[in-house]
Formats: sequence, C-alpha cells, structure tokens
Amino acid sequence: MGQPHRHQPLQHLQGNPHRGSGIEGIRSRLDHQHLLDSREQGFAGLTAYNAAKFGIRGITKSAAMELAEHHVRVNSLHPGNVDTTMIEGLYNDFPHVPMRRTAAPEEITALVVSLASEESSFCTGSEFVADGGETAGSPPSVFD
Repeated sequence: MGQPHRHQPLQHLQGNPHRGSGIEGIRSRLDHQHLLDSREQGFAGLTAYNAAKFGIRGITKSAAMELAEHHVRVNSLHPGNVDTTMIEGLYNDFPHVPMRRTAAPEEITALVVSLASEESSFCTGSEFVADGGETAGSPPSVFD
C-alpha cells in the first residue's frame, strides 16, 4: 500500500496564492452558546443534529490547517433564527434577539457568498455568527 493522496479529491479547489478558494460549513447557532458563557450546550431530543453541528467546528479548524498550503480557505457560518419551516411556530416573537426578528434566508446566503469570494481572501479557520445579536446578550425586554 502506498501513501494515500489526502487532498486528491480537493485538487480542483486549489486557488491562487493571493486569493485562494473557499469552503464554508454552516452550523446552527443553537449549539453556539459557548460564545455567551464559555460552555457548549446540547438540546434534548436532538442528539444526532447536535453531533453533526458540533463536528463542524472541529472539521473547520482541521481542514483550515490542512488546506491552507493549497490556498483553500475553510470557515464556518453560525446563523441564528432563519425564516424557514424548521422554526415555524417555535416562537411567537423574538424577545431574546436584539434585532427582534429572524434572518431572511437571503441574508445568510449573502454572507456565505462573501466568505467564498475573494473579499475574504485572508479568512480561514474562523467562525462567523449571524444571529441578530443573540449571542451578544439578552435585550432589556427579556428581563421585564
């Protein structure tokens, strides 16, 4: 057995040394509680979902280290509540979100496109949160 070709499937992603190419992983903000209190949290009944989403952090960091020499950037995006069927009926309103609303899918898409573009040519191994300020803290109305 010879030496495996670790990056062979990704050869088509090799980019220009100054611009590179990008891979973006998307992970729910549900498991990004550590930004608030330095501890990861899971949610009952969502074991497989949580495992997949927690894994995005490690994969992002490892892949960023392994692929940097090939000019491939790897980042992760952590959206908060996005206006999709997944959160339909979950909240009546969003008092825990400083912007008091969900994100439109197009708002998250715009960030993904930006991260994958040359505009983000020096970003790799990073986590980008788009949650309407939810991880910044609780707005005053939550305590009323």
